[in-house]
Amino acid sequence: MPKNVVLTGKKKVKGHKWHIVTNTQGRLLFVQVHAANIHDTKGGCGVFEQAVKIFPSLKGVCADAGYRKTFEDFVKGILGKTVEIVERIKEAGWAVIPIAVPIIIEL
Repeated sequence: MPKNVVLTGKKKVKGHKWHIVTNTQGRLLFVQVHAANIHDTKGGCGVFEQAVKIFPSLKGVCADAGYRKTFEDFVKGILGKTVEIVERIKEAGWAVIPIAVPIIIEL
């Protein structure tokens, strides 16, 4: 198997993975692209560590279930920040989410 191919679950993933850190308003803080053969938990550690160096006021991180264990231990133990792992939503369907500020998109 080539170096840039990884088995995720039962699927082969070729190419690259992106780790993106945003603030609570969705503004981009830090991005890192790496080979697909680096697992999310390990890749996420380096990304969040770099984001904390650039933005020391970051208090914690919210991540999906792919960032369990290694990432949680690293962020809590080494960086001393909080981690919230979001579980998959089990209910199917859509809901209207009211927003306080209108979003303006300029093209």
